[in-house]
Amino acid sequence: MPTIPLPGRFRPLFIISLIYLGVSFLLRLTLWKIFGPAANISLAAIIPILTRGMLNDCVALIVLNVPAVLYLTFMPDQMARSWGHRLWFALVVFFTLFGIITLAIVEFVFFHAFGGRFNHTAVAYMVHPYKMVTVLRGCSPLIWIMLVAGLLAALILFKVWPQMDRAFARAAGCRIRMAFFVVYLLLLLPALLIPANSFDTSSNSAMNEITHNGLSSLGHACHTELQSDDTSNRALEHARAVGLTTKRHTTEDVIHHQAKPVSSAPLPERKTSRAPR
Repeated sequence: MPTIPLPGRFRPLFIISLIYLGVSFLLRLTLWKIFGPAANISLAAIIPILTRGMLNDCVALIVLNVPAVLYLTFMPDQMARSWGHRLWFALVVFFTLFGIITLAIVEFVFFHAFGGRFNHTAVAYMVHPYKMVTVLRGCSPLIWIMLVAGLLAALILFKVWPQMDRAFARAAGCRIRMAFFVVYLLLLLPALLIPANSFDTSSNSAMNEITHNGLSSLGHACHTELQSDDTSNRALEHARAVGLTTKRHTTEDVIHHQAKPVSSAPLPERKTSRAPR
């Protein structure tokens, strides 16, 4: 495999990012090929779909890389070059690749079942994950999916590990690491402000769904769901407050009515008739 000229310490980050973009590209191309004709998406639309989709993936990738950037920036050189760290990092890379491939398969199954990227239905499945497992079992063999994802992750790791291992062979200067970290922060700040549907320029909803990034759509759905729950909670609290106020006023009226003073007017004299003698 040809060597990629990248900053030594951050070479694994770039390699995994390229793999993520490649898997997302193939997933988007597959979604267009299978579900595009039924949604009246023409062949000419593939260029804007892939272009805007790549932009969505890059924005999502910048946010997703926050833990990796922090880890690679502030990890001491002595620890980075140790044998134990290399073994640990190989396991982290394997499970990261496994997650990327599994996520692509789950996104395809979700799109096939619900006709779109991750949305409020996916948020409901996150609350009750056994429902998602049931859907996956009904749509495809779950065990085979995990086996295929694990095999592909192992093959990719076998191909890219020599370059990743060389990333920790030499010491990384603190100035280089901090310079990279500052540049990354400059990219992260605008990425956090870009909404998931900012590149929706088509009137075809299916085309926009294919263009979206799955994780960005999931984050947008979670944010919307939290706002909706907050609004519902405020409305419920307001209704309870109004109900308590009405109940309090009703109670005060009853107490006031019961405590009303009785009239002090003298009672009329009772007339008694005397029998004649």
